[in-house]
Amino acid sequence: MFLILYSVVSLTVIYTDVKYRKIYNIQCILIFLLSYFISTPWMTNKAVLLSILMLSFISIVIYKFRVWAGGDSKLLIAISPLFMISLLPYVIYLILLCGGIISIFYWVKYRLVFRSRKDRGLPYGLAIISGSNIFLYGILYSVAIYN
Repeated sequence: MFLILYSVVSLTVIYTDVKYRKIYNIQCILIFLLSYFISTPWMTNKAVLLSILMLSFISIVIYKFRVWAGGDSKLLIAISPLFMISLLPYVIYLILLCGGIISIFYWVKYRLVFRSRKDRGLPYGLAIISGSNIFLYGILYSVAIYN
């Protein structure tokens, strides 16, 4: 149930980020709550707190260097309950990989195909959701197979 709701909210985040370049606070709150409920079978509250603190630090540093906007930072913090601290490097790697693929697509779109259109920037919420969901569904799939 929580996973279905999480998927629906994730799709709305992707839609609003790609179309309007906005990630709304209510979306981040819902993602955070659903992430917490999804992760309770495999994570303790202490592990969730450590993950939130670590991704909050990383997210704020990236925001301070103006790599991405505040909504992207809030979204990264919102998904933090899903992953144990030992898995965060892999999650961040997948997010960066998805971001790289998306940036290549947008570079081709605005530099080669639609030169006259204004480049509105990269919707990094799409990369955050895509990378984290690939990892999350990989975890859930492996748990389902081995149980």
